[in-house]
Amino acid sequence: MKKMHTWPIAVLLLVTACCKCYELENNTVKTIHFSISTNEDFSTNNDSITFSLAIKQLNNQIIWDSTIPAMKIKDIPKQPLKIRIAKQFHSSEITTLRVGVYYTIKNVGNAWYTDTFHTMNANKTLDFNFK
Repeated sequence: MKKMHTWPIAVLLLVTACCKCYELENNTVKTIHFSISTNEDFSTNNDSITFSLAIKQLNNQIIWDSTIPAMKIKDIPKQPLKIRIAKQFHSSEITTLRVGVYYTIKNVGNAWYTDTFHTMNANKTLDFNFK
């Protein structure tokens, strides 16, 4: 009867478990808080505006994006009220991201506000004041 050595299997299982633990430790949850508001008086501006939010790698590869339904510029909340959206995502090897608020005003054009987010930090707040 041949003896089967179990130690190679045990070592393999231990190495696999350690790799999974390392992967979980480095794949941490990050949160980006987007907020949109204004401190200007747009009460008579009925133009339509559409906001989009995005998290991108520095090479512009999109990790996440979302579009807020179109609204009238006069309906953008005045400070201290804000449109607030929080997005959680997992970050492993990506070290720096670009987060931004992009907007389109009908019959006017496009503009944006972006900032960098270093994923060594757990959170980022992107506070956009529309002017």
